[in-house]
Amino acid sequence: MTRQRRSFWMLAAALALLCALAAARTARAADHVIQISVDGLSGILLQALVENDAVGDFASFARFVNEGASTYNARADYTHTITLPNHTSMITGRPVSQPTGQPNTVHHGWTSNSDPGPGVTLHNGGNPNLSYVASVFDVAHDRGLSTGFYASKSKLVLFDQSYDAAHGAADVTGPNDGTDKIDRYLNASAASMHSAFLTEMAASHFDYVFIHYSTPDDVGHANGWGSAAWNDAVRTIDDDLADIFALIESDPLLDGHTVVILSADHGGTGTGHSTATAAANYTVPFLVWGDGVQPGADLYALNAGARADPGSGRPSYTAAVQPIRNSDGVNLALAALALPPVPGSSINAAQSLVPFTRGLCGNAALESGELCDDGNTTGGDCCGATCQYEAQASVCSDGNACTVSTCNGSGTCDAGPPVICSNGLYCDGAESCNPASGCVAGAPPSLDDGLVCTADSCDELLDQVVHAPNAGVCDDADACTADVCDAVLGCAHATIPQCAQQVPLLPPLGHCVLILLLSGAAPVARRRAGAAGQVTRPGL
Repeated sequence: MTRQRRSFWMLAAALALLCALAAARTARAADHVIQISVDGLSGILLQALVENDAVGDFASFARFVNEGASTYNARADYTHTITLPNHTSMITGRPVSQPTGQPNTVHHGWTSNSDPGPGVTLHNGGNPNLSYVASVFDVAHDRGLSTGFYASKSKLVLFDQSYDAAHGAADVTGPNDGTDKIDRYLNASAASMHSAFLTEMAASHFDYVFIHYSTPDDVGHANGWGSAAWNDAVRTIDDDLADIFALIESDPLLDGHTVVILSADHGGTGTGHSTATAAANYTVPFLVWGDGVQPGADLYALNAGARADPGSGRPSYTAAVQPIRNSDGVNLALAALALPPVPGSSINAAQSLVPFTRGLCGNAALESGELCDDGNTTGGDCCGATCQYEAQASVCSDGNACTVSTCNGSGTCDAGPPVICSNGLYCDGAESCNPASGCVAGAPPSLDDGLVCTADSCDELLDQVVHAPNAGVCDDADACTADVCDAVLGCAHATIPQCAQQVPLLPPLGHCVLILLLSGAAPVARRRAGAAGQVTRPGL
């Protein structure tokens, strides 16, 4: 190969790589997602602090509202407003307890709020009907993305134990990235954890990271929610958020390529938060900021029809239209990374919560806020009516009506097992499948064997056509023939041997008299002699 041709092919390969990288970049809203949980951050109290802030004490929270999409009126889990159960929902997309009328495999079942013992995991300590509870870390890690978890409460070690090398599931997606799903786990005081995160994020640029700040909850239990000390704790969190904004905006690899999602596990009132029916406990903020996010948008208005503002209410998981929940964040984070939802999740499993500036769905161009755009706004093809991926395992069509196909959660329709067309009945014929139109009715078996002496029918129990012989219709009125119904020949008449000798014909009486006269025999005379009625014969 000449140097000129070699240079050409090297240039072509480089351009192809750049195009591939550009296509991959276009297909996702962000390259990095930072998901933040502020423990005990009441949506009601936060709204009052931000809206009445005259000196900029809560300017970072205000940035979420002004530059991103937000609501102060999201919901915690329906049955539990405590830390560990809600954080489990926030990384798995599952409710804590089994919702009414739903299968017993929907919820994660972790209800304890204490530090787990060694070796205790979500898989062996939660819902006994689940052998493994997948998380956001499984989905991101198994697709080659880097992950981190920074916590400031010791009880959150539950997640490191659940997804470490000993307890994480095998990676069956693409290259094997191992069973340890969290690349970096740190559990320390809030201040130490925050400092370590800033340093390590700047160096490692995690694709997905979850950060937990405990301070408002700690202070709320000690001094009360809404107290001056609690307000100061929230002010400290605002300073931490300012550090994160500065980190993103000063790093070219993060600036314009990062989405930040912030919510809380619960609110609080007095010095507690365990009553799940109290609005002060179940009302939490849900704030989104970053690359492609609709600035200044109300999340409920932006997602009208997909989410409903509950006012002060507490809708259950069976409500027709759900409120925004703290656990919506996990599958939103994955959607921002152009990844499918957490396997087994039910909260935002369709990834229908969209905070991004929306393009024109259905124009076959992938635009901001879209995960896919196949040129239509019709569901059932794995790219939904709002240009988001349809849920994994939802039914779709791969163009072959003879396969049962399902979406893989990433916009692709995967062919499944063949369609079973048979209705299990023999007598209406064997059904078949046409790839274009689907199941085709079978042709019933022919019953008529062409013989007049058989009763033709189809027996479902025997799975066969039956021809029952009936010799009665074969009678030829001849006493000297045996009439039968032959399965091949039909009616048959076999002559009975010596039938003529065995069956004499008796002549009429007149003929008998004539015979006697011709033979010379004297006719019998009847005479009266003696007693009346006595008969005598001549010659006797």
